[in-house]
Amino acid sequence: MPIWLGIVFVLAVILDLALVRLSHGIWHEDGAAVPVRVGGAYSPVLTWLYSRGSLRPRLRQFSWQQAWALVGPYLEISAIVVFAAWLGRDVINTPDTRWPYGADFGLNVQGYFAWPAVWKCGLCVFWNGTLNGGSPLFAELLAAIAHPLVVLFILTWGVIGGLKATLVAGLAIAGLGQWWLSKSLRLGTVARLWSAAMAMVGGHLAARMENGLVEEVFSIASCGLLIPAALDLVETGSRRATLVFGVLLALSLLAGQGYMQIGMILGIFPAFLILLLGRDLRLRPVWRNFVLAGGLAVLLTAFYWIPFLHFFPNFSKPTDPNFNSAEALAYIPLNLVIRDLGFYSSEVLGKVPWPHLYANYIGWVPVLLALLALRLVPREGQRKLVFFLAAVVLVYLAASALTFRLIQWIPIKAVSDLATLARFPSEIASLAVAPLLALAAWGLDLLLKLKWPRLTVSVPSGAILGLSAAWVLVGVPLVGAVYSAYDFGHQWLTTTEVPADYYRVVPKIKPPQTAWVEPPFDDRGFAVVALSNGYNLTNAYQPTVWRDRNPPPAVLRATRDAVDPATPGYQGKVEYLSLIAQPQNHFASVNTAAGVVPCDATALGGNIDVTCQADQPGQLVVLENYWSGWSVTRDGARVALDPGGYLATAAPAGKHVYRFRYRPWDVALGVLVTLAGIALTIWLWRNPPMYRSDGNQLALPFA
Repeated sequence: MPIWLGIVFVLAVILDLALVRLSHGIWHEDGAAVPVRVGGAYSPVLTWLYSRGSLRPRLRQFSWQQAWALVGPYLEISAIVVFAAWLGRDVINTPDTRWPYGADFGLNVQGYFAWPAVWKCGLCVFWNGTLNGGSPLFAELLAAIAHPLVVLFILTWGVIGGLKATLVAGLAIAGLGQWWLSKSLRLGTVARLWSAAMAMVGGHLAARMENGLVEEVFSIASCGLLIPAALDLVETGSRRATLVFGVLLALSLLAGQGYMQIGMILGIFPAFLILLLGRDLRLRPVWRNFVLAGGLAVLLTAFYWIPFLHFFPNFSKPTDPNFNSAEALAYIPLNLVIRDLGFYSSEVLGKVPWPHLYANYIGWVPVLLALLALRLVPREGQRKLVFFLAAVVLVYLAASALTFRLIQWIPIKAVSDLATLARFPSEIASLAVAPLLALAAWGLDLLLKLKWPRLTVSVPSGAILGLSAAWVLVGVPLVGAVYSAYDFGHQWLTTTEVPADYYRVVPKIKPPQTAWVEPPFDDRGFAVVALSNGYNLTNAYQPTVWRDRNPPPAVLRATRDAVDPATPGYQGKVEYLSLIAQPQNHFASVNTAAGVVPCDATALGGNIDVTCQADQPGQLVVLENYWSGWSVTRDGARVALDPGGYLATAAPAGKHVYRFRYRPWDVALGVLVTLAGIALTIWLWRNPPMYRSDGNQLALPFA
């Protein structure tokens, strides 16, 4: 299905919801709505037709203001979705031979190629057998490998197309989150839509694509939804606001990258205390709702974090205990107003020359409006004002690595070691843009409500056209701010054409059966095209690897380097690639006293089938990483796996069929816990809290 069709579907759903809302407000019969339902769903069109034909409803006296109050939010949401699609116009509906801009796109995308196997083998998908000997699917630090929306996109449009849709969805979610935040503050339409537009065009999103970090754009946007959800929860303390916050918290935890989740924990969440503390500095009762929401988020994400934590001790990734890439705290705010790409590509002010780590350009207009809010926000809004300021400061402290350096002082090695995993803390500064834009929108709304002079024009007929001076003096800078940020960031919201030789050459060198192939070193274009053609790659560059375990040896090496023809196994060149065969590295073989007997093998995710015929008994070795969850049958009977780095089992003489299956207990346990969390969430949604006769809520669990 084309991506544009998905966007049309979303807009159609929003429009139908608007019609539902409007029809409930307009059509009535003796004061009561008479809805028509189809399959349990309310149909505004059929309701209208039915009412016209038989019930003859009266049209309620209805002003444009009332109509806009009902359908205006839906139209604003539609405008945000359309604007996000327009911003991503150079990304969506492009062929798979065009990839989103940025070098790391070809790196982070690799883990997603496990998901399409679900259509062929179902449960086998929980083992990613495509890279470096294989690993559990959910043993992933960077990719949004378990986010339901991302997985849906990938299963619908493929890996490349699905991540393009994820990028555009990230832009839309960022806009919707900022719009929701402005609405929570009860700001006007102009402030809501302007701040949403700024959130979508800002460099805090677009500049992440300088390095192809689709997941980071999506993660920033997902985390941004938590702020308005938390404000609504504090404001209402309602059960449903609690559940909404819990679900959004769960989704943000699955959104990938890790830096934004760390930034939320160290920056945004501590600032929530300002909203939770009463004037006596005691926690307000709503803190229980946050605990409930956090508990639900833990349950809802258990299918991911249980296998992830089970495998986590086997991770190894580069660390930087000195945080050499972190920018000094005093310089971080400057990135909001500097739009010079040369500055971000230099080492000025202690940076490394990688723009995606620092560029968060939104321009001077939002910054000045945010400062204006400090003066104009009324007394009753001071608590929220302090919350936004505290969130910005705490996020910047984490981005400058000061928070991580404090954590390193904790005399618990496991905790201090975790701090060093945040190798590029400067990326966390992107989270400060949402609260800053909230302040800017607040300042703008209060500015527009001031008494402005009116510019009037008299016409010969005597009519007078009047226009508030605010639209002239404020409107132009607002439009200029959106355009300036768009002009800075749109250079990265595009695609690049993958060299055609990848698609021409890579399919020519695929081995006839399952085998490990070594790609040219850090050739990400080759790796992605090879994975899309069903290759299993070894010695492929990954930011996270198995601890104390080497990738399996390749049966075929491909390199761009010149190779001496006298090199053992040299097969010649296929255009620009030199090929070296290493036939002794069988994917599956039986080691006997008489020698090594190769076996026929097919592998797809966590399903590996091997057929061997050996004259002597020995040990069957499959060059796939062993991990808890693997089992094997021989000729249909369960047999034991031998301990070791690879899958291995005893192999009697004769012809036998072995079936290795990865069916992990940790995923099964996690899914059960998640299903329990879903059931609990639905139950809590459908069963409102009970109240005593005096109107006070009963002190019941989950109330």
